[in-house]
Amino acid sequence: MNNFAIWRVEVGDGAAAPRVDQLALGLRRHLGVSGLLSITVRIADRQQSYVGLVGCGGCARARCLPGCLTEALRRTLCAAYGPSAALLRVQTGLSQRPYRRMSRLRPVAGASPVPLDAAILAPWNEARLELVWTPHPLQRTTLLTSTLYLGAEGPDPVEALAGQGWQIVGAPLRRAPAPRPSLPLLALGRTAFAGAPFLPLAASLPSPRAEAR
Repeated sequence: MNNFAIWRVEVGDGAAAPRVDQLALGLRRHLGVSGLLSITVRIADRQQSYVGLVGCGGCARARCLPGCLTEALRRTLCAAYGPSAALLRVQTGLSQRPYRRMSRLRPVAGASPVPLDAAILAPWNEARLELVWTPHPLQRTTLLTSTLYLGAEGPDPVEALAGQGWQIVGAPLRRAPAPRPSLPLLALGRTAFAGAPFLPLAASLPSPRAEAR
């Protein structure tokens, strides 16, 4: 049975800087056994972050079984951001947004790996950053696929990313395919990421009537 689910991440509005060592430790443990999807969405001045992962049969009933990866990630977020951090299950999935551009990202070659921050989406009114983390089958590192979806308006992503330690891979697509949140067996555009794993989490806002999808 596939227990993959999307969860909204709440870390509190104006939360203190996370304990990045605790976050990286927990993420490394997770990625030692399974992949992880991270989604950060921006709509106008609102941002919201999500994660997607394979949990257990008890996740849907809020009764996780021993060893559940969802519960382990919840504990990791609390260790990093404080006890108010939470994962809230998204029951209906994420709806489609009017994205018109899509770009693959990767760290600048030869530079020290720099974590992506949710603030990277600030130049656009419609934007989505999607990261797919997967364990490397042979090496003690992780593979990362980074995809940026944008609406029709806003700056060229090549210019917006200049000086931030990341670059566009190839030419941005002008007709973006609809994002399909999942953990694919083979994610396109994967690259080895030598730095500590990270989550570009946006500060939580009051729960909206509909998800920032």
